[in-house]
Amino acid sequence: MVTLNGKKGLSKRISREEYYKRILDALASRSACSRRKLAAIIVKDDRILATGYNGAPRGWENCGTDVPCYKDLYGEPSGKISYVCPAVHAELNAIINAAYHGVSIKGATLYTQIDPCF
Repeated sequence: MVTLNGKKGLSKRISREEYYKRILDALASRSACSRRKLAAIIVKDDRILATGYNGAPRGWENCGTDVPCYKDLYGEPSGKISYVCPAVHAELNAIINAAYHGVSIKGATLYTQIDPCF
């Protein structure tokens, strides 16, 4: 029990949507992208199946930290699909992570901070 305004009661729970939003924000902070930090989670039956955030493919150097941002080098604007940026989008990384671990995402919901590119 907690005390709210001098009265005993239960603290208010955040909504599922707010819960997922907070998880997305925490995951996005893992992104090494110097321009945009985005994340995605795949959920089914209120269970998180997989997560992902945008960034260089596994084994590659991170743009903006290890090497210069390719979009900066070529003067490309943010938010546009690029042919010089090797980054994997957050939603694709979440799908790849599910597949890598043998997790079926059939019937699941993908949550992102912005509309997915795919």
